Amino acid sequence: MLQKMLLNSRCWLSHMMLNSTTGLDPEGIRLRAASGLHAADVIMGTYSLWGTLVRNLADLGYDESMVQMASYDWRVQFDLLEYRDHYFARLKSSIENLYLWNRGEKVVVLAHSMGANVFLYFLQWVHSSAATGEQCPFLSPAEQASNLAAAWNRTEERPLGVDPRALPPACDGWW
Repeated sequence: MLQKMLLNSRCWLSHMMLNSTTGLDPEGIRLRAASGLHAADVIMGTYSLWGTLVRNLADLGYDESMVQMASYDWRVQFDLLEYRDHYFARLKSSIENLYLWNRGEKVVVLAHSMGANVFLYFLQWVHSSAATGEQCPFLSPAEQASNLAAAWNRTEERPLGVDPRALPPACDGWW
């Protein structure tokens, strides 16, 4: 991505910008966040944010059926993420599936930086969806978030990257 940005900055910028009136994709351009665990390995070609954590979880016996990455388009307003991509409905489904696939083990959510705000918005969205009758098929509205998620933690970025003290407890199961 860095190479594309440097070689043709106008093209890169036109793909990164959103429509100024709708807040959605410009006409003829569809750009989405990378998905899957590989999306977190290396950013901008050299900066590893989650790659080490994912490798450490694999060393502890976790695989892709137990760990999922919920990347999102940071350019888009939270409510438009659901409108455009059904992001929160998909996230809810992913959490429910992790819960079921792991035989009722509660899900642990680790959110970084603005992702923590996205997750808080998601929790509000789940409760408002439950109020309108769109709830988890196997849980009552009051039980949805508390029964599916055992814990969630917010990691913050430090000036030189992720605080190294925040990640080992996540791998060791401290929260």
